[in-house]
Amino acid sequence: MAKELTYWEGKWSDEEPPISYFNRAFRFGDGVFETIKFFNGKSPFLDFHLERLSASCNALKMHYSNSEEECVLKALTQLSEHNDFRQAVVRIWAYREGTGKYTPTSNRVKLLLRVKTSESSAFKLNEKGLSVDLADSVVLSANQFSPLKSMNSLPYVMASIEKEEKGFDELLLQNQKGEVIEACSSNLFIVRNKVLYTPPVESGILNGVMRRVIIQIANQAKMKVVEKAISMDALQEADELFLTNAISGIQWVKAFRKKRYFHKVSTSLMQLLNQKL
Repeated sequence: MAKELTYWEGKWSDEEPPISYFNRAFRFGDGVFETIKFFNGKSPFLDFHLERLSASCNALKMHYSNSEEECVLKALTQLSEHNDFRQAVVRIWAYREGTGKYTPTSNRVKLLLRVKTSESSAFKLNEKGLSVDLADSVVLSANQFSPLKSMNSLPYVMASIEKEEKGFDELLLQNQKGEVIEACSSNLFIVRNKVLYTPPVESGILNGVMRRVIIQIANQAKMKVVEKAISMDALQEADELFLTNAISGIQWVKAFRKKRYFHKVSTSLMQLLNQKL
């Protein structure tokens, strides 16, 4: 059975934190979060997560300073020394402290961490390829908040509900230009003629940590990576299609409508990814 702990007010505990009705994360979705995978007591891409957390808070005009980062690092260091959580998933919430309505009374950051044990000591490529389609209920808009992992995640919630209703493993989301930009909970890559293509941040995607890692790994392996808009035609012409996030690593797609894909490049990238752990 999975074990869980919460970090609140400077200590890990198995008790739930007392969250007030006036909490701005609850009332307005006024904050951001990070989801981090622990392997053998460490997070191999922690610097990327902390960099995004800081940038996201600053984008929302929340005062994330060295003291907040030191608090997160202290909590994660304590966790890394806990034998029960050598393999785990950690979520960090950073939200605006204080009350107020749309106008806040404070711009200080409040932190909450939650950890849950995991069985995996490495990323594992899915044996069965995913079956995906397009979301009809959600169209994403590119703006200054699109790259943030915001607590205001309603578009992804609605797309995920549609996914369940339609019986697909995942749905791909489009922006207002009709570009295919990401999935419900993952960034998107396609492969054509051994070249990797992924939508740019400017198209309205979440600026994913695993996306960044895969681009870095591909560049180190001398694979060409191009950030450009992906059309419906590009999906039909691709040799491979795969999705990335910080928890699953890489998931390869087998079918998009009548199109079928291979997974040679995604398999190779997954092997290179696990070498980073």
